[in-house]
Amino acid sequence: MVQQIGFIKNGDKNQLKGVPLDRVFRERSLDIRPLDSESLKKCLDFVRPGDTLHIESMDKLGSDLTELKRMIDLFMEKDVIIHFHKENIIFSNDKEPANQAALNLFNQTVNFHKETGDKLLKKVNGRRVRKFISGKDLNKAMKMIESGIPRTKVAEKMGISRSTLYKRLKEREQGYETL
Repeated sequence: MVQQIGFIKNGDKNQLKGVPLDRVFRERSLDIRPLDSESLKKCLDFVRPGDTLHIESMDKLGSDLTELKRMIDLFMEKDVIIHFHKENIIFSNDKEPANQAALNLFNQTVNFHKETGDKLLKKVNGRRVRKFISGKDLNKAMKMIESGIPRTKVAEKMGISRSTLYKRLKEREQGYETL
């Protein structure tokens, strides 16, 4: 029997409100990586071909594009349909042109991000620094700050400007994820 499965991250009760679900998997930890999530592993083991996995938004399944693609691929290998409600995107293995176009566009975006990520540099005070910081790198930066390293030194080590570091830390505090 095909089932409607929900994955809720961070325990927000409003996620997937009104979506009829047969089973819900919840991840309560904010900082856990998807591949380390016990509830996501249980979800991956539970789903069967043809099931639909409902997720509020893409940032609930991965903190950067590479991680998100890896997670989507794991579910797609099991022939599971993935529905991201906020973005209104559905990924499936069927041959519908719209679904294939969405999957192809997503894969191209991931490849573009990988190829251009290291090239997105700009000069700040005569130094080349990245304009962005990934979720993974932001976690590293936060650990350095927690260990007592000054934010200026952390920004230098991460290859970003202080203002980018402050902006990303503020976004993280407000619940926004970086690519």
